Amino acid sequence: MSYEFVAVFEKKENAFIAYVEDIPGINLQGRTLEETRQDLKEAIELVSGAAKTLAERKGIKIRPHGIVGGPRGGRAIDADFTRHLVRQGCIFHRKGKKYSVFIHPSSGKISTVPHLRKIENALAQKICNDLGIPKSQFFLDTGSENQIKTVVK
Repeated sequence: MSYEFVAVFEKKENAFIAYVEDIPGINLQGRTLEETRQDLKEAIELVSGAAKTLAERKGIKIRPHGIVGGPRGGRAIDADFTRHLVRQGCIFHRKGKKYSVFIHPSSGKISTVPHLRKIENALAQKICNDLGIPKSQFFLDTGSENQIKTVVK
């Protein structure tokens, strides 16, 4: 069975950010449009797996959190943003190659977070919205500069 989703890509000053309108929690950031498009499959698989796990359990098993790095000491997630997620009660659920999944246990909401040292403000706001938590004081609303929509199969 295959599905089609609309992905929105926004060009920011130093990166492309993307999200899937039909699946809250799919949040991407890449240096190029092509890199960001390629990362969609991993992000969809991570969020789908996390949603399936939550559906199979009555409660969420909390794993120890921390600043999440990529495989074998790879890229680290933006430390200030990770601290904000944890302070708001979010927990680390699962790590993928370029993205990790965080869950807000009280709402059961899920979001991917890219393994980057600096996450664009607009993407950080989108992640906070998807998790149902307040936006971090570090991030200001920058609005959409350039937006591209495409169908993902």
